[in-house]
Amino acid sequence: MDRTPGKLGKLAAVRPHGIDDLAYYTVGHLAPPPPEVASPVIAAWGMMDNDRFGCCTISGAGHLIQAANVEVHGLDVVPDDDQIQKQYFAITGGADSGAVEVDVLRTWFNQGLFGSNKIAAFAPVRVGNPLNIHSAVALFGSCYIGVSLPGSAMQQFSQGKPWAITPHDQIEGGHCVTIVGYDATYLYAVTWGQLQPITYPWFAKYCDEAWAVIPQSFAEAGHNAGIIDIPHLRSDLLLLSST
Repeated sequence: MDRTPGKLGKLAAVRPHGIDDLAYYTVGHLAPPPPEVASPVIAAWGMMDNDRFGCCTISGAGHLIQAANVEVHGLDVVPDDDQIQKQYFAITGGADSGAVEVDVLRTWFNQGLFGSNKIAAFAPVRVGNPLNIHSAVALFGSCYIGVSLPGSAMQQFSQGKPWAITPHDQIEGGHCVTIVGYDATYLYAVTWGQLQPITYPWFAKYCDEAWAVIPQSFAEAGHNAGIIDIPHLRSDLLLLSST
């Protein structure tokens, strides 16, 4: 199993005006999430070109699509490296400069990624309480997050160890990962083609943004879609697209 870290490429977090947190769009009282959600069983997550380019924001979207397809359709369908690369450079204008997560999400909502794959909606999730991340994963199978990655995380990844706080660490840059499961001890993220455990103290220190993404397949299949007022959320997102 190759656990060579790839590249970073998440630019500074941006929160656009006019969109509320996911909790605002819930219908009635949102029940507490289950104590754990198992990660989907996937033979190979794939590096998705994040070893060659700083395309983690696009690779993270690819991993989210992979998880959603397995959950809803039982099919391990993923974008290939050529699709990842083309989409990345379309968003950056041709430079290997990294990308802003919300720019990727807005493109995904308005135009679709990888040709035609649109999402039904997306919304910010407050990172101060991990139960918010749990809710996003329990409702929609994943949570698209951004972290300020310390140097020790790359070494821990290489060694197959969880991301845990190391004193006096230096930040190497921003990184996008997709949370696909959790339990009482760890959040489980997909990055650089592997499932990576994250301790809760590490998450609290280094996560700087999180987004609930509602795949079109979840909305069409009715997977917890009734819990969120999707028409209201979509109307706010459409207003964003006109600014």
